[in-house]
Amino acid sequence: MNQEIKQCQNCKNEFVIEPDDFLFYEKIKVPPPTWCYLCRFQRRTTYRNQINLYSVKCGLCGKQTLTMYAPGSIFPVYCQDCWWSDKWDPLSYGKEYDFSKPFFVQYRELLEGTPRLALSNSKSINSEYCNYTSNNKNCYLCFSTGGSEDCLYTGPNCIGNKSCINVAMTGNSEQCHSVVDCGKCYGLYYAQNSENCLNSAFLFDCRGCTDCLGCVNLRNKKYHIFNQPYTKEEYKKKLKEYNFGSYKNLVAFQKEFESSLRSQIHRFMQSINSVNVSGDSIINSKNCQWCFSVNECQDCKYSYTISNAKNCYDSNGIYPTAELSYEGYSIVYSSRVKFSVASIENCLDVEYTDSCASVEHLFGCISLKKAKYCILNKQCTNEEYEVLLSRIKQQMQEIPYVDKKGRVYKYGEFFPPEFSPFGYNDTLAQEFFPKTINEVKEQGWRWQDPVERDLHITIKTEEVPDDISNTDDSILQATIECAHKKQCNEACTGAFKIVEAELAFHRSHKLALPRICVKCRAFERVRRRNPLRLWHRNCMCDGEGHSHGTEKCPNEFETSYAPDRPEIIYCEQCYNSEIV
Repeated sequence: MNQEIKQCQNCKNEFVIEPDDFLFYEKIKVPPPTWCYLCRFQRRTTYRNQINLYSVKCGLCGKQTLTMYAPGSIFPVYCQDCWWSDKWDPLSYGKEYDFSKPFFVQYRELLEGTPRLALSNSKSINSEYCNYTSNNKNCYLCFSTGGSEDCLYTGPNCIGNKSCINVAMTGNSEQCHSVVDCGKCYGLYYAQNSENCLNSAFLFDCRGCTDCLGCVNLRNKKYHIFNQPYTKEEYKKKLKEYNFGSYKNLVAFQKEFESSLRSQIHRFMQSINSVNVSGDSIINSKNCQWCFSVNECQDCKYSYTISNAKNCYDSNGIYPTAELSYEGYSIVYSSRVKFSVASIENCLDVEYTDSCASVEHLFGCISLKKAKYCILNKQCTNEEYEVLLSRIKQQMQEIPYVDKKGRVYKYGEFFPPEFSPFGYNDTLAQEFFPKTINEVKEQGWRWQDPVERDLHITIKTEEVPDDISNTDDSILQATIECAHKKQCNEACTGAFKIVEAELAFHRSHKLALPRICVKCRAFERVRRRNPLRLWHRNCMCDGEGHSHGTEKCPNEFETSYAPDRPEIIYCEQCYNSEIV
């Protein structure tokens, strides 16, 4: 089958469908997409509220409970104990399929009445204020985090950490603060793309470094500052002069480090032990194209934050395993999941489902557990299911849903964003594709009006003591003004608190306290990463000593560094010639 160029229904830009893509779509029996990769990703992220929490009464027991759904939702919200219990039957909300109406309209009707799980937070101890998490202990405001202990404000994609604060895409690390895309580190602060580093700060793309500061591209070094070697005694003396307990000093050093970083060479992509891959942050993977933040994956494409996945396209949040999945978000121990959200463990052959657990052979279902052969939450026999499913897919082609912008939703399209249970600005879409309220409403999508809170700010941003050594315990009772003052379009809460464990961490590590709220910090971590898109570029190396001699390097590649970025981008061979 030949390559095809299509026009995206949403952004109207052209996109390419490769021969291998057609083979995948044929294998899982779906039509090729009508939206481009980025628009498909944006559409999926409108169904993921990761960091915004609300308090509502459980629709079954009446107890006040934390939830990801804003007050006034069109469906009941059940606390975790009630949702998982046998006190209610999700099948009782089932609907007979009506062939006179588009499928998505009928799905919306089911959505409006079926109870939803308040939070996705399982097998955890003393970690109530968390979402999309499991197997945690003593964690607070952690999101998309698993197997961690004594952590604060971590996520997304954080696994196996201990005593870490404000980290993202980081695993198996301890006593770390404000690090992104790091692993197996201890006592590391303000770092990115670094592994096996100890007692260091402000690192980028370093491996096996100990007691290093402001360094880039180092391997197995000790006592370096801005890539220059020092003796142990010189290093310790110099380190005291910087005093990162002072917020003023911390900000000044950060600016100096960022300036230094721009002058260093950068590898065109972050990839470890991977073959035939494109994207960024790829570890131990093979044949993965346009993939970002993937680990132990094979034959995947257009996917983000996936682990141990095989033959998956357009998938997000796979952990720990999945196979033959397409257009899904939050897929756990599941296979053949298509156009679905929150497949909560052991789901097989499901399409257009949301928040279903341990199920098989479902289509258009919500909140089902241990069920088989259901359509719109209505039980069928095996034979009835197969016959009805074939008719529905044909009907979806003949009577599609059409939104207010004229976008046509036939079988093979993910859920329309306007059907999301979340406002656009409450979802990951706002992090990756920020929009104003007018832009969102013009698309026909929903905006979540903020829940008004009387903040009672007691300390202005500029009134926070500059040095952690001059900060007493009274800060724990203060409501601190966020420096962004709700002017940043980043779900800013306007104010924040310092909790006891956080203050203890900053004192122990002699680090200045933050000046922005938890949500703004989360957005800040996302901005530190490259965008989830690729540009075709040439290696910028024209120096001597490499395989290309005195000539400019002829290598070309796909990279997440845009052409107008100031960094110096090298291919893998040239980078390794100078760094490894």
